[in-house]
Amino acid sequence: MKMNISFRNTRLLAICLLLSTLNLGNSLERAYGEESKPGMSKEGKAIGNEGQDLKQPGESGEDNSSHDFLAEKLQFVDEQGIPLIDAEVLVGYEIDDPFQNNRFTTDSTGSINLPAKWKSALPLTVTATGRVRTTFDKVLPFEGKLAVSKADGTKNIEVKGSTRNFGDLPRDGKVDFGLVLPAFRFKDLFHFDLSSVISSESDQIRIVGKKIDLPSNLTLPKQTESYIIPIVLEKPRYRIYVRETGQHPFFAVHGQFPLKDVVDDIRSGKSVFEVVNFFDFIEGGSTLLPISQSGARSDLAVNEFNIDKSFGVTAPHFPTDKTLLSFAMASMKNGFMVPTDIKRLLPNQSLSLKTTSAASKTSVLFVQTNTQTLEGLRPEAFAVQTMEDYWDLDTNSSLKKIRILDNSSLAPTSLFNQLTFVFQDSQNRKPPQFLEMIPPPQANPKYIRLQAPKVLTNITPVATYLVLSEIESTNSGNVPTERRTRLWEVFAHDWVREVQLPNFSFDRQANRKYRWEVMYLGSDKGTKSIGNDTYSLDEITHVTRNAVDF
Repeated sequence: MKMNISFRNTRLLAICLLLSTLNLGNSLERAYGEESKPGMSKEGKAIGNEGQDLKQPGESGEDNSSHDFLAEKLQFVDEQGIPLIDAEVLVGYEIDDPFQNNRFTTDSTGSINLPAKWKSALPLTVTATGRVRTTFDKVLPFEGKLAVSKADGTKNIEVKGSTRNFGDLPRDGKVDFGLVLPAFRFKDLFHFDLSSVISSESDQIRIVGKKIDLPSNLTLPKQTESYIIPIVLEKPRYRIYVRETGQHPFFAVHGQFPLKDVVDDIRSGKSVFEVVNFFDFIEGGSTLLPISQSGARSDLAVNEFNIDKSFGVTAPHFPTDKTLLSFAMASMKNGFMVPTDIKRLLPNQSLSLKTTSAASKTSVLFVQTNTQTLEGLRPEAFAVQTMEDYWDLDTNSSLKKIRILDNSSLAPTSLFNQLTFVFQDSQNRKPPQFLEMIPPPQANPKYIRLQAPKVLTNITPVATYLVLSEIESTNSGNVPTERRTRLWEVFAHDWVREVQLPNFSFDRQANRKYRWEVMYLGSDKGTKSIGNDTYSLDEITHVTRNAVDF
């Protein structure tokens, strides 16, 4: 999200918007395993355990005719509860360990009969077409089900169009903008991907003769405002990308910010997070679009519902080296959520967040991160011009591209890898209680070693969730973005300090980096038995996370 005002202002503006829709997020929804998975990279070095590759169908481990089986069955399903047929299930750390013929294929109900030789807690690794390979750590034999999530798509699919119905826009000192985002599922909040907030693509417009790059999912209805000189702003079209075909919900918001206040504060040295409280979401619209392999085109209305209700939130006491952001998340149709407000909170501060009366429920996402990681968001980090500087540029400067973001510290890896967040009902006016931040995981070919947070009163440890992802770094102009593809998810009951990895080898590409991410999941709603049914993420209220790249 970015805006153009007077170049320096403009860019910082865009960022503010961007951050105002910060969603944290992308995917986690598992059984007692909820789910985890190893996945595969392509050419190069091994990512997982050094050692034997998992044998292919028809090799050792496939023939289970000599097995004694129990009557009980274990079922594997996708996120919609549909059985996974012909999925491969490895019981143990590698082929024929801890017993012979320990690999099984699910039947027409997505189930396997429990082998009689499975007598102790062992990892279960599930491999299925179109799914992320998933390991459930140290599972005892039980009759029930485990859920496996869908694999990430292999290409970006474009959705484009315009935003409409902004109404009459008077010259009132406020910049009106539109922002198009995918609506969020609860599990999306567990992963923050900068490209899900700011598009990895940029569109170029001209302002007072200058070329300005703006995020492709940001729009500007035609308007004229003044900052030293009159400025005409116009960018009616958006582009946004998804990685799967099918029905996708989208949210288009109409927001405003006072041009002079934001520009003056940014020029005085304040960060984007220090001016984000100026941003006001006024109204919005949501729609469900069918997406094919060729993409989709749709003009989105921003006036389907008003963002007209408010409720109070209060910050706890916290040290000054931390920054606290609060997001109002309105639950709309089909269980999806949309952000209707964002505000920064100071220690012990109380203020109001906005939501819409069209929501069935509103929750608050409190996100705490390190203040020092946000220093790249200060104006000196941006290669932009003030309006006064504009008039001193040489005659060829009008051909130069002026970027909204021009600093590598905005890369997702350096911003929000380490954070802790709380998700609570808007009617709960108590200050959030955060799990402590954790150090990054330590990974070697056989083990992932972790440091669990301290257990807090009234917060029940639920699970440890790890993800191995392939990271493709790209730039849109000078804006660093990431394309993350999950390769392997590991889900462990309770908060663990070490996970022994099953013996898989994966090739990796030399031009990609890889990331191990750990999340500790907790709940203030008590525990639900894990092991005989799919665990509901709706019960998760507290998460602390960190990651390491290699």
